[in-house]
Amino acid sequence: MRGIRIVLLAAACAATGCVPPAAPTTPAGPEPTTPATEDECRAVAVELERAVRSGDASEAIQAFALEAVTHRVVDGLPVAEDQKPDLLKLLPTRADTNAIIDRVVTEVARGGLFRLLRVAPVDGAGYKAIFRITNARVSVNYIDVIVARFPNGRVGVEDLVWVEDGDRLTEMARHAVLPAAALRDPDVLDRLVEADRLFVGNSKKVQDLYKASRSRKWQEVVTLYKGLPTGLQERKQILFKYADACAHIGRAEGEAALETCRRRFSGDRAVDMLTVTNHLERNEYRAAMRALDAMKAWAGEDALLEALRAVLLIKCGQLKQARVVAEGAVATDPDLKLAYLTRVLVATEERNHADTLEWLKKTVDNTRHDFGDLRRGPAFSSFVESPEFRQWLAWRATRGEK
Repeated sequence: MRGIRIVLLAAACAATGCVPPAAPTTPAGPEPTTPATEDECRAVAVELERAVRSGDASEAIQAFALEAVTHRVVDGLPVAEDQKPDLLKLLPTRADTNAIIDRVVTEVARGGLFRLLRVAPVDGAGYKAIFRITNARVSVNYIDVIVARFPNGRVGVEDLVWVEDGDRLTEMARHAVLPAAALRDPDVLDRLVEADRLFVGNSKKVQDLYKASRSRKWQEVVTLYKGLPTGLQERKQILFKYADACAHIGRAEGEAALETCRRRFSGDRAVDMLTVTNHLERNEYRAAMRALDAMKAWAGEDALLEALRAVLLIKCGQLKQARVVAEGAVATDPDLKLAYLTRVLVATEERNHADTLEWLKKTVDNTRHDFGDLRRGPAFSSFVESPEFRQWLAWRATRGEK
């Protein structure tokens, strides 16, 4: 039917002497990449991990090759070639002005950890590096870094995906420039797909929702979500931010939003992470452990998941098993603070004061964690009455700590 309508329009124009409007031109877009090998992906991932963990933001930006990513995004926009240089200037090329890169660099600068877990095949062809990032609040997320070979022969980052909600580096860069492109050329809206047009018309609301989510203002996220058009509400990145907010607000809201995500994105890793969050918010510890098993299937042997499992075992009163699991997490990742803290918690729950003292020292030596005044912590109420607590104070004094 669509072809018939075009033929009729052309015939009508010919009969009246009018000239049919030219069809919008489709930009050539960026040159295609080719899949990287497993070894190439691993080499890029190792350098990326080193750069981010160095604490040097400019070095991390260079490792992510953000400038190359943004050039490819602009090349793919349906705008005139002479407009692209100006649009490119609008795209952030510094990590602290790009939300998805900022989430990595800033969290590490604040005491988080960025850890390469493994290199895995990408559906179709090529490889990706799976990273785990933890922040100072000990929350966890996973990042896929997709590596490719570019037309000039360079091997590097093609895209980055935040597993928790599906945020993509290329999509966020595209959304950063679309409103500006529409201001410069209003006709560009006619050349955009419906999803992009929806975003341009509601970009301020979406940006506010993202900001509220990062600030953990859960009720604000829910309110903003309900004010969006259905087409945007159904977008994965936005839906999962809403569902995460619901999980923190109440049982009924969390369960309903989780069920929507399961129905629309069955088998997605983000569903596994959201399931764990829902169970933890409702203190359903055994169910949370089962949900961790689903995460382990795609994250692999991750010490952080084992440390979380140890915490849940403590909550279930299985202290012996928790001790074994926590020590295994420490052995697997000697830099992981949560593993040490969990082992300390096992010792305090067992009221084993000598063991508590030993693991307090190990935690400080290996993670530089500052426990502060233990007398203010309910978990240490028994320990602070023991001779080992006085030994702890003396040990801290020898290190110049109060």
